[in-house]
Amino acid sequence: MLRNFLYLDDSQLRQYISQVEDGLRKASSRSASLDKEKKLAIDAKIANFGIGRTATDAESQDYEDDGPARFERLLSLVEGDNEQFGWYDLEADPDQVGRLRTGHIVELAAEVYRSDVSQLSNSTGILGMLPLVKAIGKLTGKPTGFEQFEDGTFDAMAEFSAAMKGVTILLGDTPDDVRFVAQVPDDVEAEGFAHVVGKLVTSWGAGTWKPLPGIPVYSQLPREQRRELERKGPPPGSEMMWLEGPALHLKVLAIYQ
Repeated sequence: MLRNFLYLDDSQLRQYISQVEDGLRKASSRSASLDKEKKLAIDAKIANFGIGRTATDAESQDYEDDGPARFERLLSLVEGDNEQFGWYDLEADPDQVGRLRTGHIVELAAEVYRSDVSQLSNSTGILGMLPLVKAIGKLTGKPTGFEQFEDGTFDAMAEFSAAMKGVTILLGDTPDDVRFVAQVPDDVEAEGFAHVVGKLVTSWGAGTWKPLPGIPVYSQLPREQRRELERKGPPPGSEMMWLEGPALHLKVLAIYQ
């Protein structure tokens, strides 16, 4: 299957390939050979027979070893030895969720989308649109529907966005009602149904809530305070900054369609 990569963590991919292959190649070389049969006739008037000879012409080409090529190679290397490498394909067998542990690599298919908190604070989301919307409102003199975003709210959103440090929080819903959350660079455009491969950071079961990873304040609380907060669950009105299980927190290696 030819893949259209929406995101590929090349640094993480290089680590995995290097471990499996005991080194990292910079380029690959392929050769192709063509056998030629040459038949010699010796004096057909005296004896009608042939002697077969084989000659080989060889061609060699060098190929740059890039990210997509490495990913394809990684898939072929772990195929058939999934358990040895801790690689679990949840699309093929959703029941494997119960066997997952931190560090396992998970492959799944899901409806991928930006979390609401990233939609609000991301520079390409509402935060980036507000100045344009305000300008349109001034030019037309008509309400835009964004009047509730006063200057104070806008400034608060801008500060929140800066605290996210260029990171977008992605969510995904699988057909088997298992959700995932991951952090990717701000400029990653991943939307819609896609295949996701990532290393498991942690997981939690149905009915349990956890704050989205990387949320300012939550992520900086002392450990005991975070645990107490998780035991109580999301305060009223803050649900969009949390995720209810069953869910997986992944360090994403690849997103592709």
